[in-house]
Amino acid sequence: MRSSPRLAAAATAAALLLGGCATVPPRALVARTAPVPAPTQVNAVVDSPLPKAASPFAATDPTAPSVPVEEPATPTPTAPTTDPTPPPGPDQPTEPGVPSEPDCAVLKCVALTMDDGPSPGTGRILDLFAKKGVKATFFLLGEHARKNQELVRRMVAEGHEVGNHSWSHPEFWYLSKRAIKKQLVRTNRLLAKLGQRPQLVRPPYGEWDSDVAKVTKALGMPSVIWDVDPEDWKYRNAKKVTKRVLKQVHRGSIILTHDTLKTTRKAIPAIVKALQDKGYTLVTVSQLMAGKLHAGKRCYRAPSR
Repeated sequence: MRSSPRLAAAATAAALLLGGCATVPPRALVARTAPVPAPTQVNAVVDSPLPKAASPFAATDPTAPSVPVEEPATPTPTAPTTDPTPPPGPDQPTEPGVPSEPDCAVLKCVALTMDDGPSPGTGRILDLFAKKGVKATFFLLGEHARKNQELVRRMVAEGHEVGNHSWSHPEFWYLSKRAIKKQLVRTNRLLAKLGQRPQLVRPPYGEWDSDVAKVTKALGMPSVIWDVDPEDWKYRNAKKVTKRVLKQVHRGSIILTHDTLKTTRKAIPAIVKALQDKGYTLVTVSQLMAGKLHAGKRCYRAPSR
């Protein structure tokens, strides 16, 4: 998604000051309601979590009859036997084949995010990520996901995170709450059918105000902005995009890029190599934030450690 000029400077400055998910008064337009008064202190860590929205994919039947439990028969004594399978030792995983979650309290983590896709060229990025052990978050447009469904399924199968970037990339500042919700719900439904219901929203252009906050809170979805913006939509030069990412990045960063741009796709291998050479672990936004995301609020980066 392309960051609007009026937003880029303010978003970056706010991100550096806040150091985490922000409880920031929304920017109100004339057509919107009056802006919310600014709080006296901004600190994501002390935000009160919102109630978790009920998952549409998990339900139980409270009317189901209980199953009677029979008293076990008295066992016949037998000679003790030796368990042929000893418990796993400290170097033996308890669940072979299941990768462990990265611990970003220990590791030097950053989240590489990609907007506006998927595009046919996204497949080459997935090839690179599989080779380099990178996990990323793709904020997808519903209309593009509908055209590239196999790529979405591949993202999910390979352990990447898919987020909601709206259906058609309108400016949320100029939409009603009903229209914003329609954009997000339509995209959620499609992506759920393709393998993963999005848990995160990235508003087009990063446009976030009180209406966006109300809609995303009702949907149980946090909004994710960024603190590293190479402006790859503006600088169509792979070397310059790479240099701008490396100049801004630090531990806990959320990096904005666009996999729909050919020059950005060309820059991604150099960005990944340079970040890994500097000791960074590339993870999804949810892995980076580790439970510090709350519905109806926005986040620019992980809290400072």
